[in-house]
Amino acid sequence: MDEPLADEEWIKNYRQQQEEKKKQEELLKKRLADKTRTGEWCQCGNCSQELLKNISECYCCQELDGCVEAMASDLVLEALPEGQKISCITDHPGFKTVVLDKWSLRMAVSRFNTKEKKTYKQTGSEERLMRAVAYRQFSRLVYGFLGKKRIPLPACAYTIIRRTYPLQDNEELTGLDLNE
Repeated sequence: MDEPLADEEWIKNYRQQQEEKKKQEELLKKRLADKTRTGEWCQCGNCSQELLKNISECYCCQELDGCVEAMASDLVLEALPEGQKISCITDHPGFKTVVLDKWSLRMAVSRFNTKEKKTYKQTGSEERLMRAVAYRQFSRLVYGFLGKKRIPLPACAYTIIRRTYPLQDNEELTGLDLNE
């Protein structure tokens, strides 16, 4: 009874947000189904829809604020030659070492826990474990510590990680492909 009632302006804003969300979802579905060519939405030149599994993976790094901020950070700009900028998060100076290097990923395994607070362990192929840790390492590199929050990676990052650590025979990606 004491709950506040939504006024007309709130309802109008809510409906507008829902409509925008629906339009964005339709756009992402077209990207995943390759009805919208990658060249039309990818601004970094490294995205591919062939290895993507759901619509939340269909963003270019140039569309994600966290990636754009990470590419323009002072730390990154200091690591590049004078005046150079990067146009893809996969060109980040730490990407190959932190996200793709197998030894770096093996060392990082012990730093991560599943949602159930269990340590990661190899339950399938080594490639599956490396992908799971690479996703977490990417998030840490770009966004820092996220806690329980999960943020999908851009298509370019998924593509390179999944090409580096491919699915093995009879293996399917599940969810964000985490061992959770």
